[in-house]
Amino acid sequence: MDLPKGWGAPGTAGLVRDHLLEVGADSSYGAWLAVKGKLEGLDREYVPPSRDSIRVIFWALRKLGMIERVGEEPTRTRTWLAKVLYRVTPGREKAAEWENPILAARDPARFKETRGFRREEFLERTLPKLLEGRKRWLEGMKGDKGS
Repeated sequence: MDLPKGWGAPGTAGLVRDHLLEVGADSSYGAWLAVKGKLEGLDREYVPPSRDSIRVIFWALRKLGMIERVGEEPTRTRTWLAKVLYRVTPGREKAAEWENPILAARDPARFKETRGFRREEFLERTLPKLLEGRKRWLEGMKGDKGS
């Protein structure tokens, strides 16, 4: 199993999606507990996502329309805010934005660029230029030694 790494890692949103599809609707806190519980104990070096990173993922998912509010759950005390429940928006379960919702929400153009990245095409376009530049640089270095 590939573990998502880093703050708000792209794989974390997929774990949130899987949890929401499994339970139907949940709060960001409930999703955090589920993701944290699923990942704890798998790898001693791995640190599960923080509560804040899950909240940012929920912000991005709401902004993109990937999740929708379905209601509120009362808390144990009246002074606390009620838990807001969300579910995956029907038809958006397999959308590309689940791979990295934070980037998709903050910079849609850059997200589209990353989706279109093909390593082979990139190397095919840039490698000849890099090799040409290195060849010129080496020739220039040979010329400097003779001075």
